Amino acid sequence: MRIKRLVIISLLLLSHTTFAAESAEECYRLPSHMEWRECLDDLADKTNALVAGAQDLVRKRISASDEEESFKSKTRALFEFSIQEFEKYKSVQCTYESSAATTGNGGEDMYLDCEISLNRAYLKRLEEQATWFEPPHA
Repeated sequence: MRIKRLVIISLLLLSHTTFAAESAEECYRLPSHMEWRECLDDLADKTNALVAGAQDLVRKRISASDEEESFKSKTRALFEFSIQEFEKYKSVQCTYESSAATTGNGGEDMYLDCEISLNRAYLKRLEEQATWFEPPHA
């Protein structure tokens, strides 16, 4: 009975780890490829959501800045263009990286790992950019 409890507790902790991973490295520590993939998918979704939120913050900060409307309009347009270009770059770069796994199902893992890595680097840039457009002081 005690062993059964330990197994159940271990499985519950493991399933929680799958969804709570903060890095791809943590995902690769899981015992099965199926769990790696699920963990990487979840982490890619999480970083994509964080990127979208950071982009929204930059948009709002640009719009709320004390700058002239012509400046804000041009800056917003350039920011939107940069978002589109980042998404294109991410797609091409991660497709290239995943092509290194010529056989098997490692290619998808490599794509997700690349996506997570690029999203995290981009998030750092977006966080910095948000400070460029501090909201007006009251």
